[in-house]
Amino acid sequence: MSLVQANTTAAFELVEGIAVQLTGTTASQRKLSLVEQGLTIAAANALSNTKGKLGVAIRAGQEQSGVEEAVKQAANGRYLSIGQLYAFQTGNNITINSADEFRAMPFAISQLIEAERKKKNGGKKVDAKTGLTIDVPVVAALMTMHAVFTAAIRLAEAVKAKHAEARAAKEQAAIAN
Repeated sequence: MSLVQANTTAAFELVEGIAVQLTGTTASQRKLSLVEQGLTIAAANALSNTKGKLGVAIRAGQEQSGVEEAVKQAANGRYLSIGQLYAFQTGNNITINSADEFRAMPFAISQLIEAERKKKNGGKKVDAKTGLTIDVPVVAALMTMHAVFTAAIRLAEAVKAKHAEARAAKEQAAIAN
């Protein structure tokens, strides 16, 4: 037993058991099944340098969970993460000083998308690999951020409604007593 093990083993006790189930026939399929089930943040961060298809899948999962967390934070009035996502994705500065400014973001982003679409190429380009017409990266990023802000606003409205419902229930209980 190493010195580290000797000093840490006794300090921890089992709080909850776990079971990690893998499916698939090859090692890669089995590893990918774990990624598809959803890695913990700690595991995803530790494995984020993995090469190949598995690494791509891990990083995609990290991105999705990061976006979900930014949406949850924004719905609760903490706008820094969603602002950082917007700035990184679009290369534009952003300031959100109030809930009203936050709720106005999808409209502002829609205006930016329309401005891009009015340019000579219509905000489109031909994909070199597939030959299909796709959105230019700026438009794609703006559309993604429009969806993220819209999801955050919907979640914020749901949270607000839930709080109002709980408040009304408390008031009803107080009146009944």
